[in-house]
Amino acid sequence: MNHSYKITIALLTHNRCESGFLKESLEAILAQTYTDFELLVVDNHSTDNTAEFVMGYEDPRLTYIRQPSGGNASTSYIRSSIMGRGEYIIMAHDDDIMEPTMIERQIAFIENNPELLVVSNNVSLIDDSGVLIQPSLYELDGDIVFRTSEYIKKYFDEKFWLPAPTLLFKRQDYVKAVSRWLGTKDTAYLASGDIWILFTLNLQGSIGLLADPLLRYRQHKGQESRNVDQGYPMIEAIQLFLKNNYRKKRLQPHLAAIHAFLTRFRTQDSFFKTNTKNQILSKLSSLKKNWEKNVMPENRALDTILPFEICLYLFGLKPSVPVGAFSQLKLTSAKGGGRRGFRNWLSALQNGRNLFDSQNSLKKIAVLGSMLNAYLIIESAQQSGIDVLGCFDSSPARIGKQVLDIPVYPIEDLFERSKNLDAIILSSEHDQEDALKMILKKHLKQNQDLPVISWKDLAERSMHQCCPG
Repeated sequence: MNHSYKITIALLTHNRCESGFLKESLEAILAQTYTDFELLVVDNHSTDNTAEFVMGYEDPRLTYIRQPSGGNASTSYIRSSIMGRGEYIIMAHDDDIMEPTMIERQIAFIENNPELLVVSNNVSLIDDSGVLIQPSLYELDGDIVFRTSEYIKKYFDEKFWLPAPTLLFKRQDYVKAVSRWLGTKDTAYLASGDIWILFTLNLQGSIGLLADPLLRYRQHKGQESRNVDQGYPMIEAIQLFLKNNYRKKRLQPHLAAIHAFLTRFRTQDSFFKTNTKNQILSKLSSLKKNWEKNVMPENRALDTILPFEICLYLFGLKPSVPVGAFSQLKLTSAKGGGRRGFRNWLSALQNGRNLFDSQNSLKKIAVLGSMLNAYLIIESAQQSGIDVLGCFDSSPARIGKQVLDIPVYPIEDLFERSKNLDAIILSSEHDQEDALKMILKKHLKQNQDLPVISWKDLAERSMHQCCPG
């Protein structure tokens, strides 16, 4: 009998049976308080015993779908949306755990707000063992409805990311939007497709966000986002979005922030691919020229561009943001420690201060992370005569490579390599210092007295030293 379901839950999986992650994810879905759903377990040609495990469940709502070899996450997304019979669809991941009321809460919210095309929710963060490392990704005062183009602004202003496995779509709107990107045939995987589709749908309608953390989002080295270079796919996704929508009136107020964001990611991608000083200076000069061509001086004072502006100062290039415009930006509120940190850092640089000027005792450090901010920290440390012994990261996509001639090590090597360090510097822009220190504690073992310092604290101290009061 062809039953009509309210929602299709597509659980995308690949070789997660032996870890136990798939079992936890699947059983959390089957235990949802909202029961009018079909569950498609879409297996991207696993080589473990996923098929036998899933087909061992006797639940009429569950259908096992095995993809042929050569598929990827994009084909799983497309096939799920086409094969699904629900009015709504959500693409769950095989390493995360839904709280029991997640689907019920999402359905109620989108039904009570019919203008919504997508609804998401806050998440908590857990480690590979399921231990809670952060109670919520965002501290929110209440549920949010982002009206047309408001989420686009929020993202480019604050990099306000909505985790992909929380996104519940109106299925037909999803299929229509994504067909413009992928069509209905197998295609190369675009790692930042979840960002692209949110932007596309927010130009058409509203996006909802529930403030409560209703999904346990697992952080581990095997997750997809840590196994691909996120720089170039993000650039590709934003460029595709701009190409399709550049002249739309609703997008015009956000173009400066979008160009700023692209400049940041292009800078990160360049640092990751070049190491010699001359190559970096050449690339920075080219990026600066392109940024200044696209955005007039009076529109350049944006929090999004400040890491690039700091980069220009550190490498001796002329700044692009007028001093007066930056002074006006500092008068506005800065939500989040990262935004305040970059403002403090740039203020210190404008007054001839280095990030490490308040840390005269530091001789040897390591950096946690290997994204753009880590590069800025490394350059600042080296200009202060501090040795950087390495970057520690959990991303296989970056481990084994180099950042400004500094090797990137797996975080598991931290204890052995930390014995000669004076401190570890946290490079994360997000306000998750407590969670990061908890992760470090796990790997430092007997060396747990090693100081762990956030770059945000360094920036604040340097700023106050040059600009007291």
